[in-house]
Amino acid sequence: MTRQEAVQIVGEAAVYAAERANCEPTSRCPPDGDTRMQWVAWHEIPGYLIGVYYYTDEEDSQRVEDNGGDWGEVDWVPEDYEVVDR
Repeated sequence: MTRQEAVQIVGEAAVYAAERANCEPTSRCPPDGDTRMQWVAWHEIPGYLIGVYYYTDEEDSQRVEDNGGDWGEVDWVPEDYEVVDR
């Protein structure tokens, strides 16, 4: 789902909070030919769980390695959103 679709369901503040949450790698396998790693950040509000998905690639991994393991060097750009009823 897009950011706008998520905002329509849970509001700007909730989506913004989810975008600011720490993300963790998922265990999902990418589609064939996609070598990126998927990450998700979750934020819970009453009635909903909001997920923001990010993807990193080999270039990002190399940047992290070159900077002593600092994932803060990655340009985290949200690509997908999820809103789950609770």
